[in-house]
Amino acid sequence: MNSLLCEMLHLCWRMHSSDEQWAQLFRNRYFRDGAPIKHYMTSSIWQGIKPFVDTVQVHSRWIMGDGLSVKFWSDKWLSASLVDLLQIPENLLKHLSMPVSDFSVDGRWLLPSWMYQKFPDISQQIINTTLCLEPQKNSFIWMNTPDGVLSTKVAFSFFSEAVSYLPWCRLVWNIFVPPSRCFIFWRFAHNKLPTDDNLRKRGCVVVSVCCFCYKALETSAHIFLDCPETAKLWQRLEARSKHPINRSTGISFLFSTHLNWEGAVREVILSAKLHVF
Repeated sequence: MNSLLCEMLHLCWRMHSSDEQWAQLFRNRYFRDGAPIKHYMTSSIWQGIKPFVDTVQVHSRWIMGDGLSVKFWSDKWLSASLVDLLQIPENLLKHLSMPVSDFSVDGRWLLPSWMYQKFPDISQQIINTTLCLEPQKNSFIWMNTPDGVLSTKVAFSFFSEAVSYLPWCRLVWNIFVPPSRCFIFWRFAHNKLPTDDNLRKRGCVVVSVCCFCYKALETSAHIFLDCPETAKLWQRLEARSKHPINRSTGISFLFSTHLNWEGAVREVILSAKLHVF
């Protein structure tokens, strides 16, 4: 079974990276605006490689040549695609098909003025990317390999890696806490709650504001960790338990329960934290 998975992952990566006729045919037939089609089409090969498209796109990126065949907004040629970095709704993708080469002249970047003003860090990432003056092929590479190639051997190693252990799982799924609260925190830890920022990523047009303080955008981290109104609950718990709570991230928040305490006390503090969710 592992060998079949390796072959499908390898074939999916070749479909993205190769200029062979079959790869171009598959990209034109089964992709729209850089994303795989959602409706069913008869093809035994496509149905086999379609589940690996997300894996390939997450673990691969473009190395820039002349930028003619790389899409400026939707392709991943920076740390992530600009669609993800700027949180552009999916329904706008069909209007954002310009190649990277359209934003440069003689090797110099020509970015919209609003991008410099509103997203200076992302603009700097773009400026630091060198474009070739002469025609040169853009390379789609598998990251974390010396030559950027996803061979069947690398694919086998990818599936053979030990499943990462999440030490906080046992703390979340706790018999002292109702499963509904555990599930909410689990979604919070994976940033899967339907907050305004996540709804925007899915194309929903919403006016975002925190429903507690009305001073900031609604995100999971703000609602549960950073909001001034929520902070009052954590400050009260800090005062009662006489130990600080690290609210820098959700996992740090969970682990700030003092591990040297007696089991019953530790369970009470942990339960108090998760009951807020």
